[in-house]
Amino acid sequence: MDCENKSLESLKKELSELRNKYDALKQTHEYAVREYKQAAANLKDREINYFTLFNTVNQAIYILNPDLTFVNVNQGVVDMYGYEREYFIGKTPNFLSAEGLNDLAEVAMHTKLAFEGTPQRFEFWGLRKDGTVFPKDVRMVKGSYFGKDVVITIADDITERRRALDDLIKAKERAEESEVQFKGLYHNAADAIVIADVDTEIILDVNKAAERLMKMSKEELIGLHQTQLFPLSKRQSAKETFRQHKQEVHRSGTSKPTENWIIRSDGITVSVEISAFEVKYKGIKCLVGTFRDTTVRKKTESELLQAKEIAEVNSANLTAIIEGNVDGIWAFDKDYGIIYVNRLFRAAFYNLFGIWLAPGVKLTEILPEPYRSLWKPRFDKVLNNEQFWVEDAIETKAGKIYIEVLLNPIIKQSEVIGGSCFGSDITARKQAEIELLKAKEQAEESDRLKTAFLQNMSHEIRTPLNVIAGFSNLLLNPNLPEEEYRSFVTTIQSSSNQLISIVSDILTISTIETKQEKVNISEVCVNRVIADLASSFKQVAGSKNLVINVVQQLD
Repeated sequence: MDCENKSLESLKKELSELRNKYDALKQTHEYAVREYKQAAANLKDREINYFTLFNTVNQAIYILNPDLTFVNVNQGVVDMYGYEREYFIGKTPNFLSAEGLNDLAEVAMHTKLAFEGTPQRFEFWGLRKDGTVFPKDVRMVKGSYFGKDVVITIADDITERRRALDDLIKAKERAEESEVQFKGLYHNAADAIVIADVDTEIILDVNKAAERLMKMSKEELIGLHQTQLFPLSKRQSAKETFRQHKQEVHRSGTSKPTENWIIRSDGITVSVEISAFEVKYKGIKCLVGTFRDTTVRKKTESELLQAKEIAEVNSANLTAIIEGNVDGIWAFDKDYGIIYVNRLFRAAFYNLFGIWLAPGVKLTEILPEPYRSLWKPRFDKVLNNEQFWVEDAIETKAGKIYIEVLLNPIIKQSEVIGGSCFGSDITARKQAEIELLKAKEQAEESDRLKTAFLQNMSHEIRTPLNVIAGFSNLLLNPNLPEEEYRSFVTTIQSSSNQLISIVSDILTISTIETKQEKVNISEVCVNRVIADLASSFKQVAGSKNLVINVVQQLD
């Protein structure tokens, strides 16, 4: 044997080497064991951290196998759908799909592409345990889950985002609708409207009424300084008025109407009433001026003043007649619902009917009878693309008022989508017409009284004249007895005095009417007056076979 042939020293040496190798292997083993334990601990910590993060994020996270079954889901998925975590494992996402709202074949294609390494993103309509349907945003990426290839899916509930988006879309549609309505009101307004930069006072836009008022096209008006609308003599005051309107609008939102004169392109000046308010136009702060042609009103005022002198109308009525007014404006949609109403008409409607108008309120439902039956056909005519004027009398607690209303269709893309109305209070004008009619009737009555008076005076004058003429002819008889002669002369004198008295009475009445007559108090013999009257009328009575008897009882 080899060991028998070896020396003791060599055996000791080999044994020592073996012991050293054993010690080295033992240290290596102990080190490997320590490293393994440390790696296992680190792996456990990472696993705990992974699942902690996996279950605490707000988003829903799914782990999908290549066969589209769930490997694991986080707490976000449990909270999103309402099922326990174990309920998901081994199932496909199809059971979470809202019926008829998703293309499941397309979802499967997205998953396949994600497994191939192409990230995917799409929307998916989910169905919760309680039956609620909701949209979610889904993102898929390829990943590894404990050594296995998987698809990691992250989903967010986008219900609020979709609602916000829907609200934005609806708001955009409402804004477009409002713009169309505004343009309808703007371009169909009876008054001229001019939009000018509040700082430079340069005109940026005008409506059709402004083109008609100025006898100029829109292109000619845009770019002018607002003072160029006025005669040279009025331009400085126009600049000061613009600043005044700007200050009032800044302070209270609107300005008080002011009167001025504009000059048309043909050189004719027109009196106007101007009011203003502030708007944003294409991002620029602007002053909107409303120019109301007051030429007709001025003419009416002049005629009414003239009528006042003729008919002696009191100043209070005249003030009511010539008082200016502002239009009430409202608009409605195809279902008769209010889409716009200004403060003046809202207040007037409330005062009349006790109803507060607001967008959405249906006119055909809140109008009381008989106004509902009267106005619904009018609204229908407007919705039939007709434009027309109407005039109404309305009974109120304070009395009857009269209104005049212009109704216009609102058109969008060649389709009538509603109507706009411009109402003016014409009570003052109507009252003036009534007063003028009364004055005319009073004047005609006065003429009739004067005619009757003249006819009566003519009769009164003829009576003594006939007496004088008749008795004068009798005096021509040469055989007339002395006594009769004296009697006839007395009668003639009496009739002459009576004629003079009648003429004097006529003159006295004239002086009384002109307030020039003075009171003259004197003593009168009543018996003598009665005797004179009897003497004057006896001959006339005799010619008609009448007898006048006079009894004088006064001493």
